[in-house]
Amino acid sequence: MQNAEEFYRESLASDGPASWNSRVHHMHATVNDLLAFYGDHAKGIVWAHNTHIGDAKYSSMQKREEKNIGQLSREDMGADKVLLIGFTTFEGKVIAGSGWGSPMQEMSIPPAIPNSIEYRLNKIADEKFYMIFDQKDREEKNLKIMGNRAVGVVYNPTRDERQFVPTVIPMRYDALFFFKKTTALKVLEK
Repeated sequence: MQNAEEFYRESLASDGPASWNSRVHHMHATVNDLLAFYGDHAKGIVWAHNTHIGDAKYSSMQKREEKNIGQLSREDMGADKVLLIGFTTFEGKVIAGSGWGSPMQEMSIPPAIPNSIEYRLNKIADEKFYMIFDQKDREEKNLKIMGNRAVGVVYNPTRDERQFVPTVIPMRYDALFFFKKTTALKVLEK
């Protein structure tokens, strides 16, 4: 309740990162509470949107002073105890709403824009694959900023080019799963 009150107070009073960060700190605190509940050797998997999982320090979120679960987890637990995995696609279908509170609908994701990781990965013949980043990938010569698609629960395919977050991929993630063409999730029960 305290986190919800803080979130609504911050979101109503601010246009800046306070609302986003309030929500992220709540999600991170929830993860920590669950780990504490299950004891010293507890492990967990957090399934969330790339903007919440990939380390915000290595994306344009840093400039907006926005943090995320990935960044907070690396800072709190140490990078050696956290594995950040991103998922992305070149094109396909997604279930999303056109606005907050809008009904879910199937939408088409257009082909990725040039200068994005998705555009470059699409040139590889395999339909799906993953990459694990190591120290060599994180050498200075390999650290280039490129767009990284971020389709969320609110999405507008006609403005897809705005969904690409400038990112240093091998620093933001420890691994990245790529699918050339995705299909929308199907609702199990209505």
